[in-house]
Amino acid sequence: MGARRLSRPGALVFEDFQHVPQGWGVFVKGDAGGATDPRTHIAQRHAPFTQRGWNGKAVDDVVDGTESLKSRGENDGLVYRTVPHTVRFEPGRRYRVTYRYENEKAGQYAWITAVDGPGERELSRTELPVATEPTVLSHEFTAPDDGEAWVGLRKVGDDGTAEFVLDAFEVREV
Repeated sequence: MGARRLSRPGALVFEDFQHVPQGWGVFVKGDAGGATDPRTHIAQRHAPFTQRGWNGKAVDDVVDGTESLKSRGENDGLVYRTVPHTVRFEPGRRYRVTYRYENEKAGQYAWITAVDGPGERELSRTELPVATEPTVLSHEFTAPDDGEAWVGLRKVGDDGTAEFVLDAFEVREV
């Protein structure tokens, strides 16, 4: 399965979006926009047109390699998330989630750790600051004993064009 390649020693999951046959690698669409067409896709490098600096562009469409997961002007709500068959967080175990990203505007996107159980509940939320060059986010958490833990991206602001690009997503047990 392409999304669960162990490309890095010790990683439970690593996704660099270079060989995704369809979909968004380890992520599935969230509730943002309901059944409307999502504004997220696997972007391909086509320098200089897709990179920072071209025609006033603030962030790169591709962080590393030739492809990255890009969201632009997403609808409010959960943009994408992991599910147990792509990333399984075992109850009581501690994990480190790391990825590289660029984010055009502060106050527009947040990285969340949540759990499905009877209803969804957020365990943590990290508002993502402006990052016009590749930046690393690393977050640790212990999966709760009840429900299925997952991580994902939430659109929290109202800017209709704000861009967020994610790459080199990795999960390790610590």
